[in-house]
Amino acid sequence: MEIRLLNLWTTAEGATMRLHEIAAVVTKGRLSYPTISYVDDQGKVLEAAPGYKTADQFKVYLAYYSADAYKTQTFQDFSAAYTD
Repeated sequence: MEIRLLNLWTTAEGATMRLHEIAAVVTKGRLSYPTISYVDDQGKVLEAAPGYKTADQFKVYLAYYSADAYKTQTFQDFSAAYTD
């Protein structure tokens, strides 16, 4: 699994965003805490998953997105078949 840091402070047009604006983008406008946002290598938000996740739940999300499984199947189908 590869982890990349994204520059979320600057838009593609070069404008600087404030912290609350970044939060609104990565949570798709659903500002609840905690929320974990999954983004692709281009910075596109794939999902904003609100609510606390246990380590086991979080592992399934990481496997789903790191394997690019979101491109071909739903999270429900993936998680039903997921084995650690």
